[in-house]
Amino acid sequence: MKTKILLAIAMMLGSFSIANAQGYVAGYGGKHNSVKADFNCGWFISEFEDLSGKGHRGIFGTGFSVSYEHVFKPGIGFGLNYIMENGNEDGIKTQFVGPSFVYAGSFGSWTLSYSAGLGYGNFKFDSDRMGYADEGGLGYYAQVEAQKRFSDHFGIAAGLRVLDITTGVDKDRITGTGSLRFTIGPRFYF
Repeated sequence: MKTKILLAIAMMLGSFSIANAQGYVAGYGGKHNSVKADFNCGWFISEFEDLSGKGHRGIFGTGFSVSYEHVFKPGIGFGLNYIMENGNEDGIKTQFVGPSFVYAGSFGSWTLSYSAGLGYGNFKFDSDRMGYADEGGLGYYAQVEAQKRFSDHFGIAAGLRVLDITTGVDKDRITGTGSLRFTIGPRFYF
């Protein structure tokens, strides 16, 4: 948990530091709206306990996300997000939906952005090894990305995202799931 919090703080501070550079333009190269569609791959960094009591960490998975973001003149704005992640083992699936805080700034044809969201998260799995679970609760994420614009209205981005879903407390420990994902996908600006 401490690692996820420190990673989120480091990503936030790094993206805020871009505002002090010369040539900075708020938003996406002069545009204030972005629609994002991303493919993601990475690992569940939380531990899943199987039916025999053995823990499994680092389960690899893929997924996708779709977002709309709007930034105002200072480069600060909001977003609406849907994130879905699958684990390639044991039918693990997480989903997140909710709003986010966005910070974006451009330098030439490049845009650096940071987003952090809070909303509803759900995870489920169904397999012979892991059993069955379908739980929901508080979801939150932090993402940092670099975008390359090829025109006024189109670009591509790559980033890093941490997503955590907290579903409750069981035997004096917090239950839920966390993941670390690399993201890549097109951007549409208007």
